[in-house]
Amino acid sequence: MSRYTYLLAALLGGFAVTSGASDTLSAADGRVRETIPGQNRGVAYLTLGNASPQECPLLEVTSPAAARVELHQHSHLDGRMQMRRVEAFSLAPGSRQVMRPGGLHLMLLELARPLRRGDAVDFHFDFGACGDLSVTLPVVAVGED
Repeated sequence: MSRYTYLLAALLGGFAVTSGASDTLSAADGRVRETIPGQNRGVAYLTLGNASPQECPLLEVTSPAAARVELHQHSHLDGRMQMRRVEAFSLAPGSRQVMRPGGLHLMLLELARPLRRGDAVDFHFDFGACGDLSVTLPVVAVGED
């Protein structure tokens, strides 16, 4: 990815939509948390939007930064915070889904290398018949998310 793409990401509020097969899918407010020392996983947050009149199932998320990317949900159960993998996810017609700390988020598992503040991470979202969405998100320090 070129230096100009990173500059564009900074100008657009910290991330860039770099390509997409669909005009109806969107991403906003994206960021990836810097890797905690000794950890081999990361977390990303963003808001996904679906401006189409049809439901758009998320089939897969990939990133060259990690062996796997999974959708996870934090929840409170019996007074304890738990995190569980979300097996199925769809964006309803005309809806947005906010991913944020303490809620729905992307887990990057088996990172290729630690993620440091100032880095950028590419993601590819496969929404099947609704199209694809590729975004580049900035890595921010813990506490900036």
